[in-house]
Amino acid sequence: MTDALSRRPAPFATKLGLGLIGFAILWWFAYYAQWEGAFGLLRLKFACLDGATPNVCFSNSRSGAVSRPIRRSFGGPAWPLSSSVSCRAAGAERKGAGMNKRSWLSRTVPRGMAAFALVSIFAGAASAAEWIERRYDPPVGSRWIIQRDLFSEERRNEDGRESVASSTMKITSELTIEAKTATGYRIAYRRIKSSYDGNADNAEAARASLSALENVVFRATTDASGKPLRVENIDEVRQAMRAMIDRLTSSSSVDPRIVTTVRGLLNGLTQLTPEQAAQGNLDEVPALAVVQNTGLKPGETRRGSDRPPNAVGLAMVKLTVLSIASADAASGDVRYALTENYDAASIREFLLAMAGKLGRDPEDMKKMEITLDGRTDFEVSGGMTRALHRQSTMKSNLMGNTLVITDRKDVRVTPAK
Repeated sequence: MTDALSRRPAPFATKLGLGLIGFAILWWFAYYAQWEGAFGLLRLKFACLDGATPNVCFSNSRSGAVSRPIRRSFGGPAWPLSSSVSCRAAGAERKGAGMNKRSWLSRTVPRGMAAFALVSIFAGAASAAEWIERRYDPPVGSRWIIQRDLFSEERRNEDGRESVASSTMKITSELTIEAKTATGYRIAYRRIKSSYDGNADNAEAARASLSALENVVFRATTDASGKPLRVENIDEVRQAMRAMIDRLTSSSSVDPRIVTTVRGLLNGLTQLTPEQAAQGNLDEVPALAVVQNTGLKPGETRRGSDRPPNAVGLAMVKLTVLSIASADAASGDVRYALTENYDAASIREFLLAMAGKLGRDPEDMKKMEITLDGRTDFEVSGGMTRALHRQSTMKSNLMGNTLVITDRKDVRVTPAK
């Protein structure tokens, strides 16, 4: 695991189980391996767990007590398997032949220890192999830094001319757990700082839009898994957004075309409902909650379909498949894999609506062939998502002109200092 996914101490039951497994293996090789090796004649050796059968007597006669060296050669006379007498009686019969009867303790202790060892193997193995999902339960008052880095590359082929543009967007945010409720939590979320670098189109508009949302505090309620349900201070948020938009777009240093673009993008933020704002304006918080309190078990798969809102109030139909990639029973840490495919018709609707907001001709969007899919890998520790890695690809084709956008997103969650 990474630093963000530091391992937790193994539970006492797991340590005890592993210790018992080691002791069981040591005892097996120290006692029963004396006769025909560790894996020889297992049918007879396992019978030693169930009283003094003739086979048990024969097995015990060959292995002897661990506390003393074996004095008999394996080449000695064989003990008759057809005898039905007890080991005590058998020992008495053999006493006349010069064989010493073993004490009750030397016969009983090995059997009890063997039974204990075998039970320990199964109990310890079950303890070590069983993975139990940790519940999402962050301490009230705790603060967390969410660092999101998004790298995007655009490859265009327009009228036979190829071009490549790339950009890197970084957003640092703070999540505070303010209170625990009967059904979830009350949280506060705000962006602390952001940056945008690259040669992609509208870079200046992107920087202006990011800067407009810095230090706007969203106070929201969540369910038990940390999924945002509703922004409680929506009026305060709308007022702060309008003031920032006005301040940015009234600057004489900003290109008027950028002003139009920024207003078109951000005005939609001031019209979202409290529920839409909870899903569309808290950046990665909804995505991080997807793999908290899942109820999934190893080998299970969960399929879903939803239409999550976004920052501009529009939505696309998303088809998802969630599964457990790996799980550590000792620490409870788990990795999830989520695949996503977006419905082509809903993507086209989204682009048509965006074209209208930005004042562009939407007719071209109706003829466009477009696909969008992605995969997200999550790392969860202590019931809380601590890392997210997502890669997505969008491909479009309009009358031979192609566009391929590849996004790679890395998100880390660490305790605030």
